[in-house]
Amino acid sequence: MGDAVPNNVGADGSAGSPPTTPAKHSARNLSIEGLRGVAAFLVLISHINGIAVKDKFAPAWQVWVDTELLSHLGAFGVCAFFCISGYLIVQSLMKYQDVGVFAFNRIKRIYPLFLAMHLVAFPAMLVLEKDFRASMPTVGEKVMHFFSNLLFLPGVWNLPIAQANAWSLSFEAIFYITSCFLFVGVKSDKGWMRVVSGTIGLTSALLLLFFRPYCWFFLMGALVYAMQVRQTSPRAWMVGPVGWIALVLAYISLPERGRLVSLMPMNPAATPMEILVELGPYPFAFGFSFLFFATVVFQRGWLAKWLQHPWLVFLGTISYSLYLVHPFVLHPMAMVVKKLNSPLAAYGFIVFGLVASVLISKWTYEWLEIRLGNWMFPKRLKPVVTA
Repeated sequence: MGDAVPNNVGADGSAGSPPTTPAKHSARNLSIEGLRGVAAFLVLISHINGIAVKDKFAPAWQVWVDTELLSHLGAFGVCAFFCISGYLIVQSLMKYQDVGVFAFNRIKRIYPLFLAMHLVAFPAMLVLEKDFRASMPTVGEKVMHFFSNLLFLPGVWNLPIAQANAWSLSFEAIFYITSCFLFVGVKSDKGWMRVVSGTIGLTSALLLLFFRPYCWFFLMGALVYAMQVRQTSPRAWMVGPVGWIALVLAYISLPERGRLVSLMPMNPAATPMEILVELGPYPFAFGFSFLFFATVVFQRGWLAKWLQHPWLVFLGTISYSLYLVHPFVLHPMAMVVKKLNSPLAAYGFIVFGLVASVLISKWTYEWLEIRLGNWMFPKRLKPVVTA
């Protein structure tokens, strides 16, 4: 994630409300908010384990948990973010029929926090990471990649990245752009515009689905939206444990390194069977994700009810900050733990890493996402709502 990932957005893509008394905001789908919080928390847990294992101060049990149980926990959290984005972005475009307002709200929502983190991360990576610095030996290349990161290019494209988590924002950004082209291709009253925009959007969508399997999760979210439009009442199967079962099966069937795997076979002479092997368990992961996310959108069953817990809704509210900010908390803390070389410090890393990440993310949500965003973009565009 994203990660990703946009968080407390309304249907119009606006910033939403601060994390106070969420139950009063009846227009919000609290199950989606809770799922966003769970997704961000999964990424946080994954990175706490991953950093401890990589830096070799994790207890033996944590190494086993990280490699055997949580090997792609963070990836699954990002997939959940992508499902949410697929649903909300299509919903926003279809409801307000206004690409300009949509783009403005996306920029206002994402850029203030990302820009603040980017201005810290890019210089820090040049100083601290030899490989990152070596990937851009000249001043011109440093400037070029400063802006390539600023435009969310690393991720979909294999370019040096300053904020490792921001790879998912690259997928988010290209999904926004592709959705806008498809929207104009469908809705424009000019024939040439429909052809040109629709062709660009469809080509982009097909290439992404073929070369970047993670993009199918955006499609799952969009399909759930389409299902909701066609039938506003919940389906009969959205009961009891169905959401939980589908969620667990989606996690189990998700390949560990999905975003790095191309669906195009490396061997041009691959047989149909080899192509199916390359596809692997992806179709199952997509199908189960559609099922569990549908129960969340319709707010039916045990999973949807559990996701409405106030703490999960709160984490959903600050999830974008939690997703982007926690590496800035964990990595300095890990440096200290390594120097202490103490089992107690290793356990402290888990506890204080969780607590500090949440508390600091709450602060960045309030001051960077909301206040800085309102300062940078004081004007509020009003969409032309159609009947």
